[in-house]
Amino acid sequence: MKPNSDKYLYIMLSTLNQMVNYIPIIRYKFVNIVNITQKKEVKGEFKRNETNKLWDKRLDNLVADYSCEEEECNIEIDSAKLSNKASIADEIERNYKVSHSNHRIWNITGGQRPLILAIQCYVERMRTKNNKNQDIFDHIIYLEGNSGKIHHTAYKNGNEIKRQPKFLQPDGSYSIDELNISTAFRLMGYNIKNAETENIYTGNDAYSSLYDTYISESREARAALINFNSECNKTNKSVGGEKILKTDSKETKEQKNQEKRKRTLREKKKKVQNIQGDFSAYGNQLDSLFEYDKTYPFGYALEEMVIAKLYKVFKNDIAEIRHSVVLKFDNEEENKEVNNTQLDEIDILVVTKKGQLINFECKSGIMSGDVAKSTKYSTYAVAGVYGQPILITPLTSTEIKDLDKNFTKEKVEEWQKQCKNIKSAIASAKRANLEVWGIDEIEERFKELIK
Repeated sequence: MKPNSDKYLYIMLSTLNQMVNYIPIIRYKFVNIVNITQKKEVKGEFKRNETNKLWDKRLDNLVADYSCEEEECNIEIDSAKLSNKASIADEIERNYKVSHSNHRIWNITGGQRPLILAIQCYVERMRTKNNKNQDIFDHIIYLEGNSGKIHHTAYKNGNEIKRQPKFLQPDGSYSIDELNISTAFRLMGYNIKNAETENIYTGNDAYSSLYDTYISESREARAALINFNSECNKTNKSVGGEKILKTDSKETKEQKNQEKRKRTLREKKKKVQNIQGDFSAYGNQLDSLFEYDKTYPFGYALEEMVIAKLYKVFKNDIAEIRHSVVLKFDNEEENKEVNNTQLDEIDILVVTKKGQLINFECKSGIMSGDVAKSTKYSTYAVAGVYGQPILITPLTSTEIKDLDKNFTKEKVEEWQKQCKNIKSAIASAKRANLEVWGIDEIEERFKELIK
C-alpha cells in the first residue's frame, strides 16, 4: 500500500548497507526523504576508502526522489559531535523539512548508537514543543534482517502510543518483488558483468529431476560422479593428439586441436556411460545433461542441480537468482585501477525479496583456502552482515559426518578415497567461517535462513 507522499517524511541514517534504506523507499513509495549523514571516512573492503558521502551517492543513483546534493535533503553531522546527543538533536531540528513535518518516519536500521539516541531525544522534545493545535506523529522503524520484519514504535507529541501506519503490513513483513542482484551490488559500489541479461535463472526441470535422483541414490553412486571429475581432469591431460608443428598453418593447428577435443569428449562420455550402467537409476540423465566440454562436467551439473532445487522450492521468496556471477566495481575509474580484472566469480547468487544476499559456492572438488576467504569477503563487501556465504557439497549431511569415520591408513572405504578432495574443500570452508551444507539439506536450511 502506498502512503500519502505529502503526509509522511521518511528520514534515514546513512550506512554502508544502504539496502536497509532502499527497501522502505521502494516498498512504500516514499518521495519526501531526508538523510542523516556524517563527515567521516572508513576503510572498506578491497582496500577502498569509504565515506558516508560515497554511500549516499550510491543510493542517490538508484532513487529518483532523493538527491545527496540537495542541502535540505541532508543533515550532516560532524563526527566530533557524536558524543553529544543534544547537539545532534539540535542539528536535526534545524532542518526545515524535519521541523515542518507533522508525520515523520525514522528508519534507524544500520545507524550508530549516538544517532539513534539523538533521534529519540529529538522525538521526546515534542512533549514540550508548541504544536499550534496540530499533533506531531513520529514513527521509529527498524528492519530486522533475519526475520524480515519491521519493528515499529509510534509517538504522538513525543509520547509513545499504540498506533501503526496503515501502509505497514499487519505482520510487519517488508518483502518486495522489485529487488535484483545488480541493485544489491550497486548499493555497495559494485556491479556484475552484463547485468541486464547474463545468467539470470528461470528454471530447468531436467536438473531438478536429476537432483531428486542424485540424493536418493547410494553413496557409491554419488562418489562415482564426484570421482568422475578427477577422471575428466586426467583425461584432459592424457588424451594425445597429432603434434602441432611450428610450420603448421593456423587452419591446420585448429584442425589438430579440434580432433583432440573430439577424442577427449568421447573418452569422457565412455566414463559417464559406465556410471549409468552401474547405477541404472540415472537412466540417460547424465549423458543428456552433462556439459562434456567443461573441464569438470560434474561440477557444472552440481551447480545446475542446486540452483534448480532452490528455484523450484523457493521461487516465491526469491527476487532474483543467477549463476556464474562476475563481480566488478560499479565505477569505471575503479575498474581501470585494477586493469579491468574481475574481483571475484560467484557460483550461485540469490537475493531474496527481503533483501538478503546469499552466496553459494558449489564444490565437487578442491577449494583452496584463498577461494574460501574470497567468497566470505566478497559477500560481506556487497551485502554487509545481511549477506551469507555458504559452501554446498555433493555429499549428504550424513556423508559429511562419515568422512572421518574409521579414516585411517589401514581402513579407508572406497567412497572416502573418491571424496578426499571434498573433505579438503570442507576444511577450507570451515577455516574461513563459511557455512557448509550437505546437498540434501538445501530445502530445510534455506527455509531456516530466510524465515
